[in-house]
Amino acid sequence: IHRVLRITPTLFIVLVSIWQLLPLIADGPMWRQAVDPQVALCDGINWIFPLLYLNNYYPNFNESCMGWTWYLANDMQFFFISPVFIFPAFFLPFPFPLIPLGISVIIFLIPSLVISVVYSLHANFFFPLNHLADGLYEVAVNMTHGDLNDYYYIKSYCRINPYLIGMALGYVVYKVSEWKRESGDKRSLQLRLSLLDAILWPVSFSICFGVVYGLYSSSNGHIMSVLENAIYLGLSRTLWGLGLSFFIF
Repeated sequence: IHRVLRITPTLFIVLVSIWQLLPLIADGPMWRQAVDPQVALCDGINWIFPLLYLNNYYPNFNESCMGWTWYLANDMQFFFISPVFIFPAFFLPFPFPLIPLGISVIIFLIPSLVISVVYSLHANFFFPLNHLADGLYEVAVNMTHGDLNDYYYIKSYCRINPYLIGMALGYVVYKVSEWKRESGDKRSLQLRLSLLDAILWPVSFSICFGVVYGLYSSSNGHIMSVLENAIYLGLSRTLWGLGLSFFIF
């Protein structure tokens, strides 16, 4: 409740400022061209969806009032479901609270993979820039900015895995600090943790390197297959979250 009360009034002030006040503070052909379309998107009932933190689902991205707040909706949705995973940590011994998190991560990989294949989504956001001369611009724009946003990019089911991995990391870090306080052989424990760090850091670097440069060939003319796109879109955010968590640990 505190989070909702802290964020929603500020979000409402921003909404009113853009929807009702922005058209009044200036004028001119370029101003109207830039502002009027944004204001029109908040007409009707569209203005209420950002305040309900549902504007990443309805309406479509290009028709959404304050569409740039889509991730705030994601973050709030993650926050609402987080107690389902947090409460078991108070009652169950290690590592049982990690089990529902791990299962959920695997389950949420499925929509990303399936949607990427069904809609033939392209993983490279700058794909159109590489194919202007190929007569594929309109197709590429639709693949990159249309279906990608509406079915994948702004949806919580495609964004939640790094959040779940972060929750798992927080739990593990807490348990490790607890073990350090209670351990009778702190030197041996620290040695084992240092050895684990020595293993995880190269793994983490390799994962993050692969995610960052996984689209290198696509940015240099390679047209990725449906399978290649699905693998990258389905796994990249989850792998990035894992890589960062290994660094932080």
